[in-house]
Amino acid sequence: MKKYGKTALIILFILSLSAHALGAVPGDLNGDSVVSKEELSTAQDQAKNGKITAGQLDEITHISENYPRTIVDANNRTVTIYKPKLPDLVGASNRLSRCNRTYFKK
Repeated sequence: MKKYGKTALIILFILSLSAHALGAVPGDLNGDSVVSKEELSTAQDQAKNGKITAGQLDEITHISENYPRTIVDANNRTVTIYKPKLPDLVGASNRLSRCNRTYFKK
């Protein structure tokens, strides 16, 4: 039982780190989940100095220009999206079901 308990703790720790990383908005430095013009400027400076990649700068620029987005569903519930959903980040949004594309059009 001790062997499985240690493994379970390690798995939970890894999952908690993953959840935190997936929740972070790239380029958001002050924790408000929005990439401001100042934060975008900082990211551009970091890219010039080689601290972040061109791909990371592209992602931060995209988020700054297109997010947050607020959606109201058919039941009048409001949801705010602060960054692209995971499949968009990995380039798989065109493989999602029609239902998902309908509700999350760009």
